[in-house]
Amino acid sequence: MKKSGYLIIGALLLFLFFTNPGKEDFKEYLKAKAYEQADSKIEKVFVGLVEGLFGAASEMFVRKDYYIFSTYTFDDTVILGIAGKFFPLKEGNIKESMMKEENLDLFKNSESFKELEKEIKEQADKMMKELEDALQSGESE
Repeated sequence: MKKSGYLIIGALLLFLFFTNPGKEDFKEYLKAKAYEQADSKIEKVFVGLVEGLFGAASEMFVRKDYYIFSTYTFDDTVILGIAGKFFPLKEGNIKESMMKEENLDLFKNSESFKELEKEIKEQADKMMKELEDALQSGESE
């Protein structure tokens, strides 16, 4: 092989190395995929509201980093990440897989789910406090 051939292969490998998508990219991919598959406007709004769930869902996938590409595996689903893009290699039913009891436990124990749960509790406490304050000010009048 000529010198220029080695340069082209080297440049290609460098390109693939620097564009190998990471976990954050995968989380964004899952969110975009869910938005794309949403049937109604309400579902699309819901997808936008539950961003924290995509972090928890992405943690359920096992990432294998091969430096120039990565694979993400969960149950019977395999997704290839290469050159900043994702390509399903084997598509299983992700919704069905996530509903399995052992996977729900994994989902509930993920860091992203715990953070989301904490945020929801804080918001609920804040709303309850505001409601109590409004009720008390209404009684004193």
